Amino acid sequence: MRKLFALVLTLTTLFTMAYAETAFDPAQYTEEELREIDTLIHMHLTKTEEGTVLYDDNGIYIEYRGLYIDNYYDAVGVNLFIQNNFGRYLVFDKWNAAVNKATMRLGISAGTGLNDGQMHMTITEGNWHLKFEDLAVWEFTTIQSLDFTINVRDEEWTTYFSIPVSLTLDYPIVYPE
Repeated sequence: MRKLFALVLTLTTLFTMAYAETAFDPAQYTEEELREIDTLIHMHLTKTEEGTVLYDDNGIYIEYRGLYIDNYYDAVGVNLFIQNNFGRYLVFDKWNAAVNKATMRLGISAGTGLNDGQMHMTITEGNWHLKFEDLAVWEFTTIQSLDFTINVRDEEWTTYFSIPVSLTLDYPIVYPE
């Protein structure tokens, strides 16, 4: 009950700040509706911006640079900037992708290989994209969340470590005709 009260208080405060002319009455909503409102507000307030650093440690730097339409692959591409200063050749590969919590493949090949000291933008390849045909199966009109894991591996495919990525987005999907 305390959590529900805190949720109602938070929602009331946010709505009052956003819409000073309109009073928010939590009594008009069910507990489930209040949770959904809280989720929507949280997503809106914490949207992942382009330029967000996803990882910066062990000589590896990964930055989110946004989504884009990839006409060649008929897909929505995920643009990441990756820099490898780990001291050896590494492969950055992605697993366990989910769009709006629905499992989906992210790209067509195993990953992106980089020599030590090399930088790369994933917009230059087709390895990091969401095919329109896969998105259409779920009838998505917006990408609200994108979750995946980046595995950092060597040339023998030994995993050094994994980087969980969770992006909160508001990207409208315009399917090609």
